[in-house]
This record gives sequence, structure tokens and C-alpha cells, in this order.
Amino acid sequence: MHQALSDVARSRLLLFLAGINLILLQLFMIREFAITLFSTELVVLVVTVTYFMGYSIGYVLSERIGPRAIQPWLVVATLTHVPMISLARYLSGWMSANDWEEASIPVIAGLAVLLSSFYTVFLPRAISAEGSTERGLAACYSI
Repeated sequence: MHQALSDVARSRLLLFLAGINLILLQLFMIREFAITLFSTELVVLVVTVTYFMGYSIGYVLSERIGPRAIQPWLVVATLTHVPMISLARYLSGWMSANDWEEASIPVIAGLAVLLSSFYTVFLPRAISAEGSTERGLAACYSI
């Protein structure tokens, strides 16, 4: 017998999948930024700053945007996340060939912020769906 998922179960599943995508995004960022920026200390700094900047933006936006704004962002995030590996290398190479090499770091970092902020929008929403803040926070972080 098929039974629909409850709102809480659906919220937890969404949070779990968003967490997996964030892990994949961080692995991608470390690998691609290391290739693009020639494995310098700058890679560690850029990856850390962009990753956590995306978290902060996502947390701030989660309370301010509705489901209608999330749907187009989902399309953009999906279309960006899938080709990101080749897109980062292509953009970096194209910018370098056109004497815009300095712009490659902000452009690639901007794409990473766009993606990581999208996935972090769901944590505060999942906590709200759990009920009380303390119980919701503990349940959502233990997923």
C-alpha cells in the first residue's frame, strides 16, 4: 500500500538530499579551484569563504523568500550544478585567453555561492517544520 510522506518526512528527505549536494559541491569546489588556481593557499581561502558565504546567504534568504522564488532558483541551480565541472574549466580558460584572468576567481566563486546558498535555504525551513526550535534543530542536524 502506498502512503504519502508526511510534511516532516518530506522536509527531512529534502534536507538529506540538500546535504548530499552540499558535500558534492564542496568536493567539486576544492578539486576545481585547485586546478583553476594552481593549488595555492588561495584555494583553501576561496573555497572556505565562498562555501560559508553561501551558507550565510541561504540562511538569511530562507525566511524572506517563498516557494515561488525557490522554483526558478531550483532550475538555475540544477542547470548550473550539473555542468559545473566543465563550466568552471571553460570559463577559467576563456577568461584567461581574453585577458580576464583576474575575473575567473570571482565568477567561479559566485557560481559556488549561488549553489551553496540554494541548498542551505532548506535547513531553517526544515527546523520550522519540526515544531519547536530546540527539538527541530536537534532533529535536523542529526539527519
